Amino acid sequence: MPWVSIPLKGHRMQNGEITTRSQMVFGFGYFALYFALGLEIVIATPILQTLGIGAGEAGTLWAGRSLLSVLGPVVWGYYADKTQKGPRMLQVSFFGAALCHLCMWQLQGHAVGLALFFILLGFFISGSVVLVDGLLLKSLGNAHHRYGQIRLFGGLGFGLGAFWASQTELALVSEFVQSFFFASFGTYFAGTLAVFFLPAMALLPREQNILRSVARLCGSLPVLCLLIMIIAQWASHGLYTGFLAVAASKNGISLAFVGYAVVAAIVAETLCLFASARLLAVKARVMPVLFLILAVTIFRWLFSASVTEPWRFVWTQGLHGITFGLFHAWAVLQFAKIFPAQLRQTAQGWLLGAGYGLGGALGMGISGRLLENASVASAWQAMAAFAAVALVAGTLFSLLQRNTPSKEKALV
Repeated sequence: MPWVSIPLKGHRMQNGEITTRSQMVFGFGYFALYFALGLEIVIATPILQTLGIGAGEAGTLWAGRSLLSVLGPVVWGYYADKTQKGPRMLQVSFFGAALCHLCMWQLQGHAVGLALFFILLGFFISGSVVLVDGLLLKSLGNAHHRYGQIRLFGGLGFGLGAFWASQTELALVSEFVQSFFFASFGTYFAGTLAVFFLPAMALLPREQNILRSVARLCGSLPVLCLLIMIIAQWASHGLYTGFLAVAASKNGISLAFVGYAVVAAIVAETLCLFASARLLAVKARVMPVLFLILAVTIFRWLFSASVTEPWRFVWTQGLHGITFGLFHAWAVLQFAKIFPAQLRQTAQGWLLGAGYGLGGALGMGISGRLLENASVASAWQAMAAFAAVALVAGTLFSLLQRNTPSKEKALV
């Protein structure tokens, strides 16, 4: 039996669909990538503030990086499908992220240079995310619903990195800035080396006109509603992604409990990603799962607006497993069904770029300004408003799909 594979009722696994070695490489790649991101989500904003950058300015930097991440995944995905050199491009993106951390280490005393490389880092990270996702989906063949079973190693890496950063109170250690940059460099460099062990992949027929095919698919009304829903859903995570430690501190919650909250989120995310293979393998469950996700998201942010007790804060963030982990697996499955196999990485580029890139820019930009000029409760309520927009767009998407003749449906 292949590593971490679960035979699903009614699904016949094909021999060689994805090798054990491929799964190990992808698992390590996800772990390395998200371990570095876990360090960053807890400590990057406090470091920027230590260097004299306020919450509003930090929000602008995060928003600028997210805006660059709108274009980045689309470019990486397009050229990966066009050249069919996804593994080599994945190495370039990993190594570029590693070099950005070295440059930031050298430019700690230069605010402009530090800001430029902080934003540029988003371009390389977005490339790593879109390429590892696209290559994994190619390797899975038609078993797209198994994506979450391997992607969960990213969640484990993220949780370990975030927990380590928060529990050691590294923000209070003068040497931490150097340690952070070197640890991140080493992690991304390890990811670069791991790709060498990825087995060669079969070449697919080239799409003659990638841009025209993408425009035709994304121009349909159901897919536009899907993109709006993804943008709004990820925008609603802007405060959590960029300012969780800052928001907690303003409510009197220590950095240690931020670490516990991240661990709760990652444990839940891991379980949800693991369960997604079974939940999303059955057609009748797909839309009910979506509405559950969106409803829980609204509840999560509204409840967060009133939480000041540390342990309530911890379990509330545990809902991240549903609002992001299960949602991400759901969204990946839909895009894998919309786009043909030869556009697999382009599809992930649109999901991560147009969806998460633009959504992240909106969410982090607005939440940073609200933290600086209003209150923590107002910022959480703004996140709930984004989630409500996602619910409306998701409802329209569901209705449009239901009213589309079955032979013309792009999705489930």
